[in-house]
Amino acid sequence: MFRFTLQSRLLHVGGSSAGWAPRSVKHAQRHSKQALQLSRQRFHLQKENARIRQSVNYDYVEQRRMQGKSREALSTAAHGLIHSVSKGRNHDASQHFYSPQDRADDMATARHLLLLGEAKRREMKRGRTQRLETFRSLKHR
Repeated sequence: MFRFTLQSRLLHVGGSSAGWAPRSVKHAQRHSKQALQLSRQRFHLQKENARIRQSVNYDYVEQRRMQGKSREALSTAAHGLIHSVSKGRNHDASQHFYSPQDRADDMATARHLLLLGEAKRREMKRGRTQRLETFRSLKHR
């Protein structure tokens, strides 16, 4: 019992040659109120960025799904037209023959549909680039 009081007395009076501190300066700065507030702020910012990224990803996936469906529909319609032209079938029941002008019109329509599908593909690529740019800008906030 006497030993504990002697040790506490020596520490209280300053019996050691170096100053006694419960925490080093670096440790005190690391656990200061300002450091904890900054850490909390950073945590909330990261959480908000993750929420925004998740929202952007969700919107992007939905947009890609819709664009893919429309692109597939355009492609299917164009290939159907090309197939019917090659078989010589006319979709108009009142006409019994398939004129060269009808073939040319159907091929032009099919070409237009394929060009729309290609434009849709480019738009999807541009959307992917914009999404990556959004993520990069969030990183550097």
